[in-house]
Amino acid sequence: MNKALLIFLGILFSISGFAQFNLNKKVTVSGLSSGAYMAGQVLIGHSSLVEGAAIIAGGPYYCSDGKLNTAMFACMETYLQSRTPAQLADITLKLASENYIDPVANLKSAKAYILAGKQDRTVSPKVTLQNIEYFQILGLSKLQWNNKLNAGHNFPTLNQGSSCSSTESPFIGNCNFDVAGQFLNLFYPNLKTKSKNLKANYYRFRQPDAISMASEGVAYIPKQCLEGQACKMHLSFHGCKQAESYIGANYYTRVGINEWANSNDIVVVYPQAVKYGFDNPNACWDWWGYSGKDFAFKSGSQMKAVKQIILAFQNNQIQLKRAFK
Repeated sequence: MNKALLIFLGILFSISGFAQFNLNKKVTVSGLSSGAYMAGQVLIGHSSLVEGAAIIAGGPYYCSDGKLNTAMFACMETYLQSRTPAQLADITLKLASENYIDPVANLKSAKAYILAGKQDRTVSPKVTLQNIEYFQILGLSKLQWNNKLNAGHNFPTLNQGSSCSSTESPFIGNCNFDVAGQFLNLFYPNLKTKSKNLKANYYRFRQPDAISMASEGVAYIPKQCLEGQACKMHLSFHGCKQAESYIGANYYTRVGINEWANSNDIVVVYPQAVKYGFDNPNACWDWWGYSGKDFAFKSGSQMKAVKQIILAFQNNQIQLKRAFK
């Protein structure tokens, strides 16, 4: 793209607020805890748009069967018997055949990364590791997992957050382990060395109306991605009590994804959930059905909103404003 056109696009953006992207048509996702479940739902439900998911402390798709007791006692703890990965894979195939989710055949080219912390007492590592068999049955092209890290219920980083084995706000673990780098290098092999996280690259955007979603989300956008450079897109979903309303900017500034984004042309989107009465007091993403029986399907309130966010960025229909002055 020539310099004159770049200047014109810069002027256009400053006037209209609409970003001008050149984004890949397939995206990747990640998340912790309820965000991990959401990442899995988005991969399975919208596999025509999504080609990779990193699941940190979360079980397989539709584990809860839309029941809170099952979610708490079979998909976090293991007090109750849960469906086996094979049974969940059969359910997934049935849902796809009835068009509740995208065709399972799309997953043949998808990738998944799974991390189960050895010290996690919130979501049992046994539950998280069920993803391995589940994804193997569905035939994903590449699958990696880690169950050796002494992490608690948190997002492991090189040097951010509380002690690695902790489960405390902001649920970011100082583990001397760059899990963001691990899954991004699985999704996008041969990444360039990461670079500095820049305050000027944070933007806010309006989220679609959806049950228990905030009015605005946050995105980290390297400068070149606003100037016509071909860029990739990654969405990362916070966990319960990790939304901006709970921990401020901690999740989207400290988990280590943005440093890789700068030098590797990646637009990183951080959707935001909020409390929803007595049904969702901790601003969790919906993986058990508080937003409706179709919470995990393409028609689900949050699932539709996430797809709208992806398409708005891809189709240059997103308005941005600076997140930090």
